[in-house]
Amino acid sequence: MTHNNEAKLTKQRASRVYVLFYSFFLIPFMVTVFSAV
Repeated sequence: MTHNNEAKLTKQRASRVYVLFYSFFLIPFMVTVFSAV
């Protein structure tokens, strides 16, 4: 039970890192694209 909970927590943390990474990468990218258009 504890191991399963730990894995779930790690997955949540990884998904949060993904969201942060994508927001930091995507937002400036979108800004440059839309400002260039």
